[in-house]
Amino acid sequence: MPAINSVTLGAHHNESSIAAGINARGQAAGTIEDDAGHRRAVVYDRRRVELGTLGGSDSYASGINAAGTVVGTAQNADGHWRAFVARPGAGMRDLGTLGGRGSHGAAINDAGHVAGLAD
Repeated sequence: MPAINSVTLGAHHNESSIAAGINARGQAAGTIEDDAGHRRAVVYDRRRVELGTLGGSDSYASGINAAGTVVGTAQNADGHWRAFVARPGAGMRDLGTLGGRGSHGAAINDAGHVAGLAD
């Protein structure tokens, strides 16, 4: 298993970080916050890979499965929080809502099923 920078997730000296999940391959998913207060969902696997947003300013990672698929929550262009799934290099996919404005992705299993909440 690769060594993981468990303290920083690859954060630089002016950033803070939190790890939200780790899989058996040693990939960690979490969130980096820069000194301006912007947060980005990241995967750390020998290096940090930022996952982006859904058009808004912030995103958070909540979990990662064995395949390296990450689940979390990101702001869309309208400023609403939406659940997402993402793989490094493949972009984020908005999981939608139950008719409301917001949703949150909390966990993902190895079959790719997501648990969370939605308006």
